[in-house]
Amino acid sequence: PLLLLLGLNDRAAFLASRPEHYLIGLTCFLFPADSLAGAKLVWLGIWFWAATSKLNHHFPSVITVMLSNSGLIRSTWLRRRLYRHFPDDLRPSRLATTLAHAGTVTEYLFPLLLLFGGLSTGRIFGLASPITLLGLLLMTGFHAFITSNFPMAVPLEWNVMMVYGGYLLFGYHAGVWPFGLSSPWLAAALFLALVVVPAAGNLWPGWISFLLGMRFYAGNWVYSIWLFRDEAEEAIARQVTTTSPLLPAQLKNMYDPDTITSLLHKVIA
Repeated sequence: PLLLLLGLNDRAAFLASRPEHYLIGLTCFLFPADSLAGAKLVWLGIWFWAATSKLNHHFPSVITVMLSNSGLIRSTWLRRRLYRHFPDDLRPSRLATTLAHAGTVTEYLFPLLLLFGGLSTGRIFGLASPITLLGLLLMTGFHAFITSNFPMAVPLEWNVMMVYGGYLLFGYHAGVWPFGLSSPWLAAALFLALVVVPAAGNLWPGWISFLLGMRFYAGNWVYSIWLFRDEAEEAIARQVTTTSPLLPAQLKNMYDPDTITSLLHKVIA
């Protein structure tokens, strides 16, 4: 209740708490008999809509920039292969486009394996069915790939939570069928949060936050740029107490003005 009240007064703080995941997940635990089944539906819904949000023309560009900025990819040749013709044509190459589509297919596939793996009776080492084990491995690799590349503006702890929840809900409690909810109230709440709101968010993205609409990669996140003259930046630095100097001031001891401008525009790009 406190989080909901906070949202009425401070939308940014409410959305920063990731209510589409954590608030909905915690709501499931108000119904002990259905808590595991409900949490499974939350995880499945997030994976489904996250994959759906990648069905667009610009997601290959996301992969291109993420991998070419990755600290794990040290090969200059491979980084340039992500672009059509570096540096003259910086559109995603066929390789980058293939990787992007492969990631989308993977995010659709492993939740299905986890969902139906619990129906299988076979077990490997007495722990999980082969289908569940394959789904868990694909899930781990998928989220580890994202986390290891440190993509900009991505909440990496969310990937950790999804993996942890995946093993707990679909590995340890593989036998719990998520569509067997006994509480109509929880079923209605989850239908609203996991079906109605995301569907409406995709139809009317200007009215619903990309978080609640689960359009994580669909390109309608809130974005703004503030433009300041040099003297305005200096006035802010003198009169406003901040935790750290503005970025140009932080970088001026290391780079010349043109390089600073280039670096900051790379962040925006």
